[in-house]
Amino acid sequence: MPDHGVESASGKNQPAWAAARQRRAGEEHRMRTVLLEAAARAFARSGYGGTSIGAIAAEVDGQTIRITKDPLIPYTLRLSDALVDLDEPIEIFVNGTQFLQGQVYRTEAAIRQSLAERFDPASVATVLVDLPY
Repeated sequence: MPDHGVESASGKNQPAWAAARQRRAGEEHRMRTVLLEAAARAFARSGYGGTSIGAIAAEVDGQTIRITKDPLIPYTLRLSDALVDLDEPIEIFVNGTQFLQGQVYRTEAAIRQSLAERFDPASVATVLVDLPY
């Protein structure tokens, strides 16, 4: 019987479907990171509070979001299903401290505000989370 497996990064042979799923997960992680970085750049360009691009960094890993930011600057995290699965609980860490663990909910107000600030239906936020100072 032919071997249809693919060697994984760990050197173990795995089924082709598992290798494809692992690649997709990596690609999705990179896409979420790029989306968060784009949001951080847009925030920095807004000039709010005199921030610069170095004032905030974000990373998404599954349902966990880690934010590193200047503690003196308020920030609203804009979430969508492109970043995390909003039907499942999420965790948000700010500067290494857990800020939120649980379910967040899509709101019409978040969608309206997102579209009013930047009319780009493809990147509309459906959940807004105000992060602490």
